[in-house]
Amino acid sequence: QLRAKTASEATRLNAAQMERVIARLRQAGIRSEDIQTSNFSLNPQYQYRNDQTPLFLGYDANNQVTVTLRDMGKIGSTLDALI
Repeated sequence: QLRAKTASEATRLNAAQMERVIARLRQAGIRSEDIQTSNFSLNPQYQYRNDQTPLFLGYDANNQVTVTLRDMGKIGSTLDALI
């Protein structure tokens, strides 16, 4: 999850971050067809203060992927790649 001032920037930064995650998974031996986006969300965030107009903080982008692991011997290397 990351935050940016505009929706387009949050989406762009999220896409770049996910490209790095997918590249690491591929390096760990996970096939492209075994990596799928399972959830993407983009939400405005506000700070609510007593009796004041909410303060806009930016947009939070969150992207989740589902990985099908076909070789249980790759659990450690896959988790290392993601961390």
